[in-house]
Amino acid sequence: MKIGVTAITLVLAVSVVLIASSSQSSIYSVYVVTGGRILSATYTIRTNGTHYWATRYDGRLLWLSTDASHVINSAIMNDTSIYIAEGTYNIPSHIDITEKNDILFTGSGFSTILNGTRGQHGILIRDSSNITLSNLAITNAGSNYTRWAIEIEASTDVFFDNVRSFKNFESGFRVGWNPEMVSGSANSKRIHFINCISEWSNSTGASPRYGDGFDVYHAEDVTIIGCSSRYNENVGIGIYDSVDVRVQASEIVGNCYDGIVAYNRSEVPSTNVQISGNSIHDNMRSGVVIGFGPPTDNSWAVINDNEVYSNLQRGVLLHGVNNCEISNNCIHDNGWEGIGVVRSSRNTVQGNRIYLNQRNGVWIYGDIDVSSTYNLVENNTVTNNGKYGIREGVYADYNQIIQNTALNNPSGNISTSGSHTIVRSNNTTFSIARALHYRRNPGLYDRPLS
Repeated sequence: MKIGVTAITLVLAVSVVLIASSSQSSIYSVYVVTGGRILSATYTIRTNGTHYWATRYDGRLLWLSTDASHVINSAIMNDTSIYIAEGTYNIPSHIDITEKNDILFTGSGFSTILNGTRGQHGILIRDSSNITLSNLAITNAGSNYTRWAIEIEASTDVFFDNVRSFKNFESGFRVGWNPEMVSGSANSKRIHFINCISEWSNSTGASPRYGDGFDVYHAEDVTIIGCSSRYNENVGIGIYDSVDVRVQASEIVGNCYDGIVAYNRSEVPSTNVQISGNSIHDNMRSGVVIGFGPPTDNSWAVINDNEVYSNLQRGVLLHGVNNCEISNNCIHDNGWEGIGVVRSSRNTVQGNRIYLNQRNGVWIYGDIDVSSTYNLVENNTVTNNGKYGIREGVYADYNQIIQNTALNNPSGNISTSGSHTIVRSNNTTFSIARALHYRRNPGLYDRPLS
């Protein structure tokens, strides 16, 4: 059973219109339509396959070169509105947007390709604001752990719309951290990715294996909406020490590590992460992982309205976090647990459909150092998992397991270990008629018997 992807309201819409000049039919004025406004592109950059040049709005030819990065950077130095026509542009140096404001940089679609040739960043945005990049692709940029396809540092109000990163040597999109700033401070703010694709990052398999699809590090107010992160060498989307990050209506598939991770790596933990309306599947480890840092009382994450399935390990894992919510998700066919709550307390697991996972539907446990307590598991439907439906393991107590439907889990529908855990008003009764219905329709718990 699929969850419908929520409707997307785009905050940015960019298109390109070519209008022939009345006096010279061979010269075109380029108009970029954005946010309901029509802006004339000052420079249009083109290629014939070996050379690159810019044409100014008045038809003047500038910066003829065999180095596309020289032409593009010259245009950026001279004005704020640049259009790049269809073609492949070899960039031995990175595209440099440093200490710039109000830049509009757009291509003709994924047929506008920036091709890195010397192991540099593809595009570097640093100490800049109000930057828009749209309708282009970038490939072969970066080098292992030192360069990224697109790097954003200490910048605000940056928008990416319909940008594709593929087969780069490091992360596709990195909202980065400048080490010269105060440790723990947010580096970039209000960064938005809309309808972007990141795929095959670090596809060479270089060691060590980095290469996230999207890498958000020390940032604040980041939106990833309507995007796809697929077949990357590390995680699909990595969120580290960041605040107010939203991943919505996106597909995260086939990554060589986890689908989405939100880790706590510094003294200032990530908070207010929302993961909603996504399809997260077929990743080589878990679908969503929150934590792996010292337990914190901050409001870590809300994970709701996603479909999480066919990941090799867990569907969703909370590890060392408190005050998270996992609600209204469809979590099925994962290789281990549907949901794991490990060394974590005061979390809510509510209203989920959890079925056909190979181990347990929900597993709560801790260790000798950190127990899992005061978690609420309520109003979930947990059926046809390989072992237990809802299982409370070692070093777990004071949890509440209330009003769940747990059926047809062979090792037990509900199993607890804590002497103070509350188990109340759960449905674990399975009639013969309903058993046959479930066997014919695994996971379809909400269809009434005829």
